[in-house]
Amino acid sequence: MLSNVIESLNRITYERIQILKPLTLVDGLSFQRYRAEYTELYLDQIRNASYLAITKMEQASAEEVRHLIGEVRKINPSAEICSTHYKDAEEAWWEKLLTGAADASEPKSETGSSAPQTETQLPDTFSMEKAYVDAPE
Repeated sequence: MLSNVIESLNRITYERIQILKPLTLVDGLSFQRYRAEYTELYLDQIRNASYLAITKMEQASAEEVRHLIGEVRKINPSAEICSTHYKDAEEAWWEKLLTGAADASEPKSETGSSAPQTETQLPDTFSMEKAYVDAPE
C-alpha cells in the first residue's frame, strides 16, 4: 500500500535524499469497480497522494467528471487534482510534480490506529527470487 511505501521511505530521507510528493492516477472509467474490488488498497493510494490525475475521462461529460472529482475529494480533500488529460496539463503542473519534495509526515490511514504497532526489525538488505502474491491486497 502507498502508506506503507511512504512510511518505509521516510525512514531513509534526510536533507540530501527526499521523496517526491506521490501521484496517483485515477482511472475514471473503473473508479467504482476498483473501489469495490480493492477497497483498502485503492482508497489508501488515493488518500496518500498529493496529486491525483484523472484518466480515461476524455469522452465523459463535464457532469460525470465533476461527480468523479467530488467522490475523490471525499477520500482526499487536500490533493491537487488534474481533471484534464495529463498530456494537456500545463508545464507548471509537471514542474510541481518533479520538484515538490514530500513532507515527512505520517501517511494517512483510514482510521487512526488505536492499537500500538510493534515495529519489526528488518535487515538492511535482502533479496527474493520468484516472488509471487495471489492478490494485490
